[in-house]
Amino acid sequence: MNTKSILALLPAVCLLAGCSNDTQSNAPSDLQSIQFSVNVPNAPRVPTTTETIKTFNTWAFADGKPYMSNVEVVKGENGLWGYSPTAYWPVDESLNFYSYSPALETTKPVTADSPDIADYMSPGDVDLLYGVNMDVNGKTDKQVHINFRHALSQIRFFIRKQPASISNRAIDVKISELKVVNVATTGSFNFPKETTSSTSTAKGEWVTTTDNGEIAVYANATADLGDEYAEYRNTGNIFAIPQTLTETEATAATYSGSYIRVLCKITDPATGVTLWPSASDPNYVNDLNGGYIVFPLVNDSNNNWELGNAYRYNLTIGIPSSTDRINFDVTVDEYQDFNDIPVEN
Repeated sequence: MNTKSILALLPAVCLLAGCSNDTQSNAPSDLQSIQFSVNVPNAPRVPTTTETIKTFNTWAFADGKPYMSNVEVVKGENGLWGYSPTAYWPVDESLNFYSYSPALETTKPVTADSPDIADYMSPGDVDLLYGVNMDVNGKTDKQVHINFRHALSQIRFFIRKQPASISNRAIDVKISELKVVNVATTGSFNFPKETTSSTSTAKGEWVTTTDNGEIAVYANATADLGDEYAEYRNTGNIFAIPQTLTETEATAATYSGSYIRVLCKITDPATGVTLWPSASDPNYVNDLNGGYIVFPLVNDSNNNWELGNAYRYNLTIGIPSSTDRINFDVTVDEYQDFNDIPVEN
């Protein structure tokens, strides 16, 4: 098995200016309303960008006490950000802002001055964003410039059958399911206590649970693999809780550790005869769909899904000239720039 580790942090893009769309105010003339602008790092196939983000929620704390409590901020048709009721800058105090998108019911202050996210269950298709602005003062900062960051890891899976040019034998491979197994799907997120500006390296931190969950990537369909890598994903699930992965080990009846599980059937293209699996194979499921093939998520140089990183797994399914065993190959591509990842349409 040939593996190598990956990943690149998401690059930042330029700020888009915005402000509150609250045009009427009964506040004293010497008070200034708190206004916002938003930036979201660019990334391929990510649902949320600076252009597409529509809402976010924010907490503001003054001297360790909530000043704005989980306020929803909405982008208007004119592209400006507004909220209600309007909040105003304190005269003599600075504010610490903790923002996130989309809205979460679980977000609440768990300490005197931080709204860390407890027990977040990732649905798989939601791009969770966070941004922090520390020590913001209305006398010098008329607008809160929020530089959001991606809180989750992005995982992508590209599969091919082993080409006949490599194995000297043509095969057909039909897949009907792809899942990631024995990974944490719930975790608690702690905001950094530093501004997440475009020049800052400040990151949040995840504390995961050990729920041994599954992420369905491809399901309730069938596809024939080709000789070239192609992405197979019909559930929309490309986001995962950042975490430490565990090595895969085979037991008498199943597998332990974190792994990719593909339900597939391998046949001879000329005769249609099933080459794998046989009914006696421990991974056999049924005659129609074949059996489970397991690919480890851990490789020699990487055993983590890091916050804000993207992972592309390349999976190859093939058989040698004899049919006594199946050869499986996994590589993980490394990219210096997140936008360099080739994505199939």
